[in-house]
Amino acid sequence: MRHGFIFPGEVVGGHEMMAAKILRALKQWEKQIVIISSRTMHAKLVQFIGEDFEWVEAQFTTFRFESILGYFNPAYFKNKVEARRVVNGLQTATVVLGGVNANHSAVLAVGSACAATGVDSRIYIPMFHFPHEMEVKPLTGLSNRLSAIRVFRRIDTVLTIDEFWAQRVSQFAKRTNLKVQVIHNFLANKAPLAPTHSGGSDEKRLCVVGRMDKEQKGMDYLLRILQEMSASPGLPKHTWVFIGDGPHLPAIKCFAEQCQNPNMVFEILGWRDDSQALIKTCDALVLTSRWEGIPTVVAEALMLKLQVFAFDIAAIDRLVTRDERVPCFDTSAYARKIKEYLQRSNTQEFAPRPYLEMMCEEARFQKEACDVY
Repeated sequence: MRHGFIFPGEVVGGHEMMAAKILRALKQWEKQIVIISSRTMHAKLVQFIGEDFEWVEAQFTTFRFESILGYFNPAYFKNKVEARRVVNGLQTATVVLGGVNANHSAVLAVGSACAATGVDSRIYIPMFHFPHEMEVKPLTGLSNRLSAIRVFRRIDTVLTIDEFWAQRVSQFAKRTNLKVQVIHNFLANKAPLAPTHSGGSDEKRLCVVGRMDKEQKGMDYLLRILQEMSASPGLPKHTWVFIGDGPHLPAIKCFAEQCQNPNMVFEILGWRDDSQALIKTCDALVLTSRWEGIPTVVAEALMLKLQVFAFDIAAIDRLVTRDERVPCFDTSAYARKIKEYLQRSNTQEFAPRPYLEMMCEEARFQKEACDVY
């Protein structure tokens, strides 16, 4: 039985990397896996999945206003021909998505092609958010909802990473024959979990890790937090470490250059391949995202025994305790919480994280993946 995994985009992000772990788990259990992607995407995926997978080249077309046009999108008809070619002979075809609204015409095309050929169609979406959580404009929100409805009507199975998202998909889709299954993410435990966190210096280091953008990662909120902290009297000396790149990074660099508070030191490192080693030099992770799934960077920071701060967004409570969460999107409260943390001693209790321990269980992950396939 051949299982096809379709990567219609050209960017490897967190969702694609999580899907790569599923591919490797299935390969260990001798499942016959076919990677379907463009030549460019395949070259990127090889870094994460290796070269010992069957690969079929495919080129899906994107078109402006995909979510609005739906089945009237010219790209849909072209993609449908390509999808019919690549799904032929498969038992299942799983489209790996950055979000339920991503690559819309390609997803609809795969769903239609699978329905015509008797192939089980699936999408892998680690999370599913409502428009108001993403703070999008009303028309964009309506377009997103309509495109999600089309996808859930066309696809046989939705795969996600937590029961929270699975329940949300089921409630939104309102389709009794839509199968929704969970494969929790897996993280190799690179650092031993410990009951306490201790730093080696009184001057704490706070890290911000990932794509520096406004829309999801909330870099506009972070700038407000930094501004409030820079104007705060009695602020202990500390360092902000920025690891990653993105469209909002120039604004962060500009703030760092103009900041008048000598107790705020900035290390802006950009994209780095050694991010794990850099995170390990820090004491706390600052997450200002508007939305996340079950954020991998948070899990990795907790594995390294870092303190974590985040807005109280959907499903963040799986990893982040109540004391570490800040009401959405109260930047003043966020700045106060960080300042209070900086004023505390280095030694503090590290709260138990049962969900994190579950994520580190490789046998559990492999069983979940194989049960689905």
